[in-house]
Amino acid sequence: MFERVAFDGGPLLFLTSARKYTVVMVDPKSVKIRVLRFHNIEQCRVEVNRLLKADEDGRLFANGNWTPGQIFDHLGTWINWGYVGYPKEIGGPPWMIRVILKLFRGYVLKSKAPQGFRMPGVKNGTFAFEHRDIREAAADLLRGLQRLEAGAPPFASPAFGMMSREEAVALHLRHCELHLGYLDVR
Repeated sequence: MFERVAFDGGPLLFLTSARKYTVVMVDPKSVKIRVLRFHNIEQCRVEVNRLLKADEDGRLFANGNWTPGQIFDHLGTWINWGYVGYPKEIGGPPWMIRVILKLFRGYVLKSKAPQGFRMPGVKNGTFAFEHRDIREAAADLLRGLQRLEAGAPPFASPAFGMMSREEAVALHLRHCELHLGYLDVR
């Protein structure tokens, strides 16, 4: 489905069945991204559909290290893991970090997610950023958003533990704001 076309120290070029995306390796902390703020799931869903339409029209582009399909895959996978269970390799942060996250949970759920955050001890800094067809990955993300609308995830977040529906929605909306901010329309 994806073909890695070239890498000679320059940009990575990935071909999908519909579009060609050039991925230039950059420091994700320094890339200028769109600042998004979703107040509810519907606003996020509208943005995902707008980006899909832009892809159809050939006007979607990514600022950063991931293709649009990788971004949708990452967001959808993290939401859906709360409903199907997290892989064992995710484990969770050290106990001291979990205590701090618990104390600052409200702040974290209301604040902008930090650009370029890397999970300590994780090879690529995070999990779930497979090269996927944008439509398939977006469908998984939209299904995840639908699950969030219906109720709280039954599986505990590795970092935050059990979360109410409202907390899970807030966490995933902050996550979506960050990553969808790397996508834009020309």
